Amino acid sequence: MGKFYDASKTWLGYYCDIIKPVKRLMSGSKTSVLTDLFLDIWITPYGEIYVLDENELENAIRQGFISKSLATKAQSQVQLLVRRINRNDFPPTRVKEATLLDVDVVDP
Repeated sequence: MGKFYDASKTWLGYYCDIIKPVKRLMSGSKTSVLTDLFLDIWITPYGEIYVLDENELENAIRQGFISKSLATKAQSQVQLLVRRINRNDFPPTRVKEATLLDVDVVDP
């Protein structure tokens, strides 16, 4: 979950990447392996909800990159999060209250 801003520091919305649950850190490090499940959610400042990359998920199923069972779990998670967003129960309060303190903008 991230809170995104443009170069002029205007808040654009929230981005939520649907990932496989992280079970543990990699042995001997502070690093975790994240598995992207292709679906994403974008929430505008006006509360509009967009489920992104459904076509990528379907392609991943066809190509065998993800099992149908895991894809179904990812879709269920998206449905759960959309219900929580509609109840104003997501994103978490700490994300909603986060502020942009100082951003160094690098021109391309």
